[in-house]
Amino acid sequence: MPEPIHISITANAAYARYAAITLWSLLAHTSSPVRVHLLDCGLNPVQHAAYRRLMTAHGDASIEFAPCRPLLDRHPDIPERYKTTLVRLTLPEVLPDVTRCLHLDSDLVVLDDVATLFATPLDGHAVAAVTNLRTAEKHHVARSRWRWLHPKMVRQAREEAARLQRDAGLGALTEHINAGVLLLDLDVIRARIGVERFGDLAAAGRLAQFDQDWIAGVARGDILRLDPRWNTYSSMARLNLWAFPPDEKAALERARARPAIVHFVGSKPWGPAKSHAAARRRKRDPWVRAWRGAAAGMDAFLASHATDEAAALSL
Repeated sequence: MPEPIHISITANAAYARYAAITLWSLLAHTSSPVRVHLLDCGLNPVQHAAYRRLMTAHGDASIEFAPCRPLLDRHPDIPERYKTTLVRLTLPEVLPDVTRCLHLDSDLVVLDDVATLFATPLDGHAVAAVTNLRTAEKHHVARSRWRWLHPKMVRQAREEAARLQRDAGLGALTEHINAGVLLLDLDVIRARIGVERFGDLAAAGRLAQFDQDWIAGVARGDILRLDPRWNTYSSMARLNLWAFPPDEKAALERARARPAIVHFVGSKPWGPAKSHAAARRRKRDPWVRAWRGAAAGMDAFLASHATDEAAALSL
């Protein structure tokens, strides 16, 4: 029997459905044993029961709920809407017996087997993540021969570089990461960075991009870059890919053609569209359709196997 892959995800009452859809898409594409660690920021008992029922759709999946409210309530000065983003920084503390963990945001749809990602050799690195493509785009456009056509982005690159140098000690925009998909060696973090340092929510909460800025800074030089297939932005088509170096551009084009995880950066696949044009684009978007397909599959399973709990994960 293969070793289980350890997955963590954060959910509160408002995001219970969206986190469940992410997990459902993961279970549908993963054959390995799965151990889900749900960072519970305010779920109710019926929602717990619904999550447990979802695990039964997989041959070997289980879930445990890590109560995080006490950790978050230590920081009354941090706005509530930011706490659920920052709580992933407590993973080395709340999962003391776990060595390696894959943390996923709640606005994702999984399209490939994450066991492959989980098995990635970290070669002693504390963290593996995909580069923040929005900051990298600014970096490359600002250094291209066509930068004069993009004065706004050049200005943004200069301002963002100065901020990241000041706040996180980064020497270049390309050192920033996107924290939507994080492969963490928790033992290395505990030994090299420290539980208290990595989990300093108060310090991270003062930064503009919170956990992303914080992890990029405290783990600087200790971050392995993942293939962008594992965190493909839903807005990839709007990036200026022409500005990236040839090898990076090729990797991004491969990710756009065959993503393993789609991350809905910016516009989400739920809720009303902002305009009629946006609604039309949503209907044609294959990644939105994939997310909606996962949602429909989850709803159908709960309707037939857990009618009492189905409403707990409905809109």
